[in-house]
Amino acid sequence: NDERLASHNKTANRVYQQLLDRGFAPTNIYYYNYNAGQTGVDALSSKEAVITTLSGTGIFNLTGKMNNVPAPLWVVMVDHGSPEKFHLNAEAITPDELNTAMTTLEGTLNAAALQEKRIIVIGACYSGSFVPAIKQAAGTGNGGRIVITSATSSEESYKGPQEPDNIRSGEFFLEEFFKELGKGTNLRDAFAKATENTEAFTSQGGGSANA
Repeated sequence: NDERLASHNKTANRVYQQLLDRGFAPTNIYYYNYNAGQTGVDALSSKEAVITTLSGTGIFNLTGKMNNVPAPLWVVMVDHGSPEKFHLNAEAITPDELNTAMTTLEGTLNAAALQEKRIIVIGACYSGSFVPAIKQAAGTGNGGRIVITSATSSEESYKGPQEPDNIRSGEFFLEEFFKELGKGTNLRDAFAKATENTEAFTSQGGGSANA
């Protein structure tokens, strides 16, 4: 519904701004959103568009960008979730579909690009159910994948507190995580701090889950 869209939209826009603040060039970010009229949004979100982009093809030409200037790849997904499903409107992406897209991309990367890490951040209920299918350890010549989720496979994720505009943030954990990254904190410590803050927030009992 509109309230939930507004909440997830708020979080997605804040993550986008954090990436800009950390030095990402707008031309190196491809931002899908249900509202394409917003600043920074490149296209409307759909399952086909996301999978095509992450496979390395499509208008963004992810393969070309990574091969030309090797650097870590960030994939950030924010929406509702259910076990082994990331929802996009009436569609859903499964762990196997995401893994297939990433594997296809990795098969198109040159040696230098493949050595860079792929960092996948999923903010959704039950997002931990994606970890077994998409995790990939680093190895010789392969930077591997780091998977960060806002909930375990059996948990709902949480919205943030009420804000002055009466719109709660859609993903409390994700916002805390990117706040820490914005301070220059490394991935491991940012994850630990965001987890700590989320546990403190949810233990108060004043918030509601994203069910």
